[in-house]
Amino acid sequence: MPKVLDEMDKKILEVSRELFLTKGIRETEMKDIAKKTGIGRSTLYRHFTGKELIAFYIAKDILSSLKDSIEGTLIEQKDLQNGFQKLEKGMDLFAEKLISSREEIRFLDEFDQYFTDSYPESEEASEYIQFNKNKDMGIYRMFLEGMKDGSIKKVENPEFAADVLVNAAFGIAQRVIPRREHYIEEHGYCEEMLKETVKLMLQGIKS
Repeated sequence: MPKVLDEMDKKILEVSRELFLTKGIRETEMKDIAKKTGIGRSTLYRHFTGKELIAFYIAKDILSSLKDSIEGTLIEQKDLQNGFQKLEKGMDLFAEKLISSREEIRFLDEFDQYFTDSYPESEEASEYIQFNKNKDMGIYRMFLEGMKDGSIKKVENPEFAADVLVNAAFGIAQRVIPRREHYIEEHGYCEEMLKETVKLMLQGIKS
């Protein structure tokens, strides 16, 4: 059962998010979180036993925000005629959101590298795993609609295909967005790579 967050929990998470996004998970210590929150370390440990467990909440919140950002905008798009057009617009909006969320993408990249081995045995980790098992239903619904109206090629597992689209976009974003200046210096482009990746993937499923 998910932990019910009280006001102090929420304050700690807010402060932790700011520190994680500016300093990173590795460079942030529990004493930093306690000091910035204005509480003692013993109080902090009564709410969260480690920064790693706090990181799961931050990651889940960021992922939810990034994925949910396209839903409201798509509802307003009255000119979209079929499932593919909706999926195309949805993925375009998703890519734009990733591009404008540099600090959050940098955090997610560090989070993935931080937990390359087994997750800790904790309620926070279990909630995060369950969260990720619940696929991005917005993209999935668009995929199903496109298969039904014939604008998207039929695939055996549309839920998996939709998951691939979302995670491929995340993967490219984590690779290029945090290193924007370096990528431009080295290759002459940055955001264009993410947009082109999305475009190529969508062309592959268009009927």
